[in-house]
Amino acid sequence: MVNKCVVTNCKTGYSTGPKKSTFHFPEESSLRERWIYFVNKKDWLPSKYSAICIDHFEDKFIKYGKRCTMKWDLQPVLTIHTDKKSSSSTLRVPKLPRKEPTLRYLGKDEFSDFQNIDKIISLNSLKEQHCPPGFTFKKLHDSVVFYKLCFDEISGKPTVFESITVNKDLNVSLSYKGYHISLPEWFRSGHNCKLTNCSMIENFPAHIRNKANAFNSILTELNEIRYYSP
Repeated sequence: MVNKCVVTNCKTGYSTGPKKSTFHFPEESSLRERWIYFVNKKDWLPSKYSAICIDHFEDKFIKYGKRCTMKWDLQPVLTIHTDKKSSSSTLRVPKLPRKEPTLRYLGKDEFSDFQNIDKIISLNSLKEQHCPPGFTFKKLHDSVVFYKLCFDEISGKPTVFESITVNKDLNVSLSYKGYHISLPEWFRSGHNCKLTNCSMIENFPAHIRNKANAFNSILTELNEIRYYSP
């Protein structure tokens, strides 16, 4: 079964259109809302089968192989307004004309309100409501920490598994089991290593997990080499 692209006027997946790779909607709430907004359909919500085709993403956000997949750690956020395309957008300008803004899922004023709410002015802008799923919020004197605990199966003692720390200058540091994790490329190059929007926080856990998986793979390989007997 070929998934149909739900973007207005796109024919990918239809009987009269081309067959191309498609990507299902993300689970992260803020990113999902932006995808819904881009679809440009009033009072519409995606189902588990809804998808957007590869035509609407830049090549740098796609992993090509036998099956095309998306590089989620690069924050593939879709453009909201094609007439005001930001430099950090991941979308090409659509090949087909779009409907008028009056039919969009969110009105212009609503999106403006979202941008104002999402913008970080100071450390006090960060609240518990901005916690990624599974994380806990902690406000300190000159920093804010979002952390995720794991409990030892034998002793029952908790350990900080993943953490996202934001200091008073809005600089971010990431860690996994106490080990420092480098910041993602999109954050270092596009945002000067400073947190400017609350919705950016939701992208860090996936990056931490990707780095942790790579780290664990290296440890496993080293252990195999250590105990290898020719």
